[in-house]
Amino acid sequence: EIHMIADKGISEFASDTSYTEPTYQYFGKQLALESNIQNAMASLPSAKFERVLHPVFEQDEAVLIAVGSILGGLVGLAQAIVG
Repeated sequence: EIHMIADKGISEFASDTSYTEPTYQYFGKQLALESNIQNAMASLPSAKFERVLHPVFEQDEAVLIAVGSILGGLVGLAQAIVG
């Protein structure tokens, strides 16, 4: 029972941005996360940069390839008609 009450209180606290947003801003400023990540990513060689980003797009890779193929085909068709 006490664990359920604690879990409910924590989830309500975490979902209230009046508590979480100032904390997020404070830590973001103090740790300079955004600029540190930008600098670290900018300094990566292109092969390592691709390895960092690939898992992000991996689950949507088939969709990206399909959409790219369709768009490429449409552009090619338009060029054939116009030119």
